[in-house]
This record gives sequence, structure tokens and C-alpha cells, in this order.
Amino acid sequence: MSSKKRISFVMVITIILFMFPSVLSAEMTDLAEEAASIEIEMSEVYKEIVEDNKNAEETDKNAAKEFVVNYSVKNGIISTSIASGQKVPAGTVLTFYVWPDEGYVFDYWLVKDEEGKVLSKVKTGTLKYEIKADIIIEAVLFEGSAVNPTVSYARKAIENLNYTWPYGKTMGEVYKEITAKVNNLKEILNLDSKRINISVVEIYGAGRIEIQISSQVEKKKEVVIIDSPEVIRLKEILSEIDALNLTWDTDKTTTIMNLKNNEELQAIIEKYKEQGINIEIHHDPLKVFLVAKNDSNFVKTGYYMARSIKSPEYEVFNDAMQEFYNKNFFWSEDLTIEEMREKIREESKDIVINANK
Repeated sequence: MSSKKRISFVMVITIILFMFPSVLSAEMTDLAEEAASIEIEMSEVYKEIVEDNKNAEETDKNAAKEFVVNYSVKNGIISTSIASGQKVPAGTVLTFYVWPDEGYVFDYWLVKDEEGKVLSKVKTGTLKYEIKADIIIEAVLFEGSAVNPTVSYARKAIENLNYTWPYGKTMGEVYKEITAKVNNLKEILNLDSKRINISVVEIYGAGRIEIQISSQVEKKKEVVIIDSPEVIRLKEILSEIDALNLTWDTDKTTTIMNLKNNEELQAIIEKYKEQGINIEIHHDPLKVFLVAKNDSNFVKTGYYMARSIKSPEYEVFNDAMQEFYNKNFFWSEDLTIEEMREKIREESKDIVINANK
């Protein structure tokens, strides 16, 4: 629109009224009010036109963008409408298919950003994806078959049982159901327990059951986790909190105060409090915890889950502890307690020095 000054109908009427006050009447007053109303409507239309133009320009800009799509697979072939490394316009929807080599099985797709960070994991055999940025697509396969089952093959077969923990069932009831299904699967796959071992384990503190698949021959172990409905709900709640990207402030006290004053966080807390789930703020010297407690009458395990907001000091502490674990200290039979202590002190000096820089 032009930046020149515009003389509106309202301005004209106003000028007439000032120039000829004698013509001021009820009719002219009504006319002025009607003119003002028209002017407001025209102003709103003008705003809508400007906004529409902005949106159209933004759409045109995005449409003009092109992004690079890379894809790869080991021990198989990926098929799609473009070559790996090719650019496509923003908004293009690509469909990816994978054909594993003989003796291999499809597991899942990984979608990563250009830096390799995982954006999503998709278990369906065919992947449809809208391109909005530079991406990397990977098809993950594993070795194994019904004739020659491996740890990964057994894990995939267990996942394909698609067992869901029914609400209202106890840990013991679910354990029996899963065990029966796993035993049946062992017979179908004709598994040799000396080669592949499958155990169903109740993890009371976490409110879940783990199906652990291991092999001394393959030197490998994989786990399928089945969470209780209550734990799944707590995870969903904590995901809402994660989306707020809460961070540590200058100190613990300030961080806690900021959490209590955060309107978005408090809205989440109030929403779930009405549903019988309490979200509480706890802390230790290095972290602040947001703890969500379930309201289950059936599952007393996995009673709560937490998200922690870590201080910079915690990150230093955690890095130092990781370095300490990596030392892999071994207490040989020829060392006394004091000698072992001295060995740890001596070999940990560099960790202490680095942590206190």
C-alpha cells in the first residue's frame, strides 16, 4: 500500500461540521457515526489484506527453499524417488522403502538432522516423510531369521507381540500373562536356551516389566520394556514439562523461585492436580527435581517419576565421576585396604585437579 496520506470519509464529514455548524443535526450526527463505522471496517479489511500478503510472502519464501536428503542402509537397499544427497523443495513428501539382504531383517528407521541428532524413530516398514530441513534417513537392519534366530530377531518377535499392560492389572498378573506369551514364542522359534536366554523380570521400583534377551554366544543383551499405564501417563506428563525447557538459574534458591513463578509450569501442575496427580518440587545441593506421583489404586510400584534441572556444578561432578569410573580400578589380592586407597588417591589426582579448575 502507498505511504501517502489518505483523506477518509470521516475526515470529510468532520470538516463540513466544523465549517457549517448550523447544519449540525441528528441526521448529520447519524451520518458521521455511520461513516466512522465504515472507516473501522475498512481499516480491519486493510489489516487483513496486509496480513494475507505477509503470509503469502512467507509461503513463497519457504516454497523457494530446497533441502538436502541423505539416506543409507547397511546390508540392504533403500528405494525412493530421489538419489541420496539430492535437494528437494521444502514440503516435498518422500516415501522410503527398504529391502534387506538375505539373512537380515528390518528393525526401524532413524530420521536425523544434518548434525546427526535423532529426530524420530519409526518402526513401520515404509517411511513417509515431509522434508522441512536437511535430513539424514537411516534404515536399521539386524542379522537373523526364523531358522537362525539371533538376540535381535527374538527381541523383534517379542515387540511384535504388541502386549499392552491393561489398566487395573497388578504387576503379578501381568507378569504371568507375559511369561506365558514368551514361553509360547520360545517354542515357535525353537530357541536353544544355551544359545539364547529370555527372562521376564519385574522391576518394582520403576513400575515396569523387562523382557531380557541375552546370548553368551553373541555376547549381546537386549531388553523390551513394558510400562504400566500409570508410568506411561507419568512419562507423558513429564514430556509436557520437558517441552518448557526449564533451566538452572544463578543458584538453587533462585531456580526454585523461578519454577514457582513460571505460569506455564504452574498451569500444568494445576491441570494434573485436578486429575489427582501431584507434581512436586524437591531438591538436593546440586539439582532441583520435578516429581510426578501417580494416583493408581492398582500399581504401587513406579509410584513416581522425576525430571531434574541440573546445576553447572552437577555437570562438573558428573563428568568427574564418569572419568573415575573409566579408570576401572582393580583390587588385586596382594593389596591391603590402605594400599588400595592410596592407589585410588594417586590415580585420581588428575580428575580432582581438572574438576576444581
